[in-house]
Amino acid sequence: MRIKLVSAMLLLAVGVAPVAIAADKYPKKAYDATYEMVGSTGSSTVRMGSDGKGKTLMESSSGTYKTTTISDYNAKKATSLLHAQKMMTVMPFDPDASATDEESMKKKNAKSLGVKMVAGRNCKGWSYAFKGGDSEVWSDVSGDFLVKSTTNSSGTKTTMTLKSIKDGAPPAAAFAIPADYKKIGQ
Repeated sequence: MRIKLVSAMLLLAVGVAPVAIAADKYPKKAYDATYEMVGSTGSSTVRMGSDGKGKTLMESSSGTYKTTTISDYNAKKATSLLHAQKMMTVMPFDPDASATDEESMKKKNAKSLGVKMVAGRNCKGWSYAFKGGDSEVWSDVSGDFLVKSTTNSSGTKTTMTLKSIKDGAPPAAAFAIPADYKKIGQ
């Protein structure tokens, strides 16, 4: 069950979590948001944030299990931290993969779902297919943060919905890579 949860979190972290405007741009708005993620393994709390300077984070916790993915738009890498195991993976990060601007979505052959209110926010929506699944993504019309996403991948449906958001970046420590974590893979 934990492997499915980690897989779902990593898919979301690299695929839809950091909402970008274009490959050479990153979310300029510093924010700290909380989401509810519901999937086949149950529900969990997700924290997403941006420092407004090129780094985004996604923390997911379920019970005592916690993972964090820090995406660095400038270095084009994503570091995923598995806290209980004190391990990390570092992967290439393609900012285009998570972009929800019109040009990027058209490259994905996405269908515009128009503009509507989602979770009390004015949002622009897109639906698109990818290898092994499909996604529906609603982002605030400002383009700086995700409001709701529904992803179907490998027979698993995962939905994330914004619960709260604060202006301002998470503390700098939230973007720090612990020195004592062991790098695994790649």
